[in-house]
Amino acid sequence: MSKIDVKINSSLFPIGVFLISCGEIGKNANIVTMGWVIPISSNPPLLGISLRKKRHSYELIKKSNDFIVNIPTREILKETDYCGNVSGRDVNKFEKTGLTPIPGRKVKSPLIKECPINLECKIIKDMELGDHNFIIGEVVSKSVNEEILNEKGKLDINKMNLFSYGSNRYFDVGEVIGKWGFSLR
Repeated sequence: MSKIDVKINSSLFPIGVFLISCGEIGKNANIVTMGWVIPISSNPPLLGISLRKKRHSYELIKKSNDFIVNIPTREILKETDYCGNVSGRDVNKFEKTGLTPIPGRKVKSPLIKECPINLECKIIKDMELGDHNFIIGEVVSKSVNEEILNEKGKLDINKMNLFSYGSNRYFDVGEVIGKWGFSLR
C-alpha cells in the first residue's frame, strides 16, 4: 500500500462533538458547537478549547471568564448541528433550538439541561495560536445525569448515545472493542 501527499490541514478523524455554553441566562447566553476540545491535565483538571477570536462566543467567554463544556447525545444532534452553523450575534440559539439553559453551580455560564455531562470551567489562560485562541479552563464543577451511570456509579458510554464528527459527517459511538491495558494481559 503506497502513501500519497494530500492538502495539509489540522483535521483529525473522528473527533468528539461538544456544545460550549457561555454568557449569562437572561442576558446573552450562547452555544457554540465545537470539536476542538482537549483534556490537558487530571490534577488540576484542565480542559482546552480552540476558538477563533472573531467568534461571538469568544467575546462572551472573555467577558465572563468562564465556559461550560456540555456533551450532547444523538437525541439533540439536529440542535447540535444548528448551533455550529449560525452565529449567536444573529439568533438566540437557546430559543431557536429549544435547548434549556440552567444556572451553573460555580460559573456564570449556563449548563445545557439536555446534555448528560456538563463541565464548568474557569479560564486560567488564553493563548493566541495561529488563527485560533487556545483557552485553558480549570474544571470547577462536573454534573452528570444519574441515568447514564452504571450500578457502580461509573459513566456507562452505552447509555449516552454519543456521536463523533469527521469529513463533514456525524458518526455513531458506542461499541466497546477493547479495555485499557488489554494488550498487557
